[in-house]
Amino acid sequence: MHGPKSVSLVLLDNKRSEIAASEFKEILYCLGCGECLLHCPAYAVYGNRFGSDHHLGGRGVLFSSLSEGITKDPKTELSSCLSCGHCRKEYPVRIDTTGLVTKLRHEYPTMIPEAHLENAYRFTESHLKWAFAAARLEILALLASALRVEIGITLVTFYPV
Repeated sequence: MHGPKSVSLVLLDNKRSEIAASEFKEILYCLGCGECLLHCPAYAVYGNRFGSDHHLGGRGVLFSSLSEGITKDPKTELSSCLSCGHCRKEYPVRIDTTGLVTKLRHEYPTMIPEAHLENAYRFTESHLKWAFAAARLEILALLASALRVEIGITLVTFYPV
């Protein structure tokens, strides 16, 4: 009397079967707990811009690149990861995110004439990009605090009557 007459079940693959058959299948072991984001220096600087809408951090860059294809400039999207390994140290599953990002970086052509310098170039590029973004945040924080002191902003609290 109260049960459903029929049940519809919709399963979405989202290219997970293709990822499971590739060398990047380790990314599917992710629990989605977000522990890797707590220790990621790139995520601390870039925030939600590091990854896609639903998948953040290095894991997010990997998963969105593999499932949706690289929608942004591949050098920009993939070079955000610093390859520092902090995400692997603190993550309960110990997914090798930095190794997988490095593999994915090698799949896209670059303008580096010496292939043996690819890792050094990517390492330097990601760290410079991160350092400039971190410095920009520090400068904005200093400007905000300096303007607050000079203008003399006072906070007024209004209580409803």
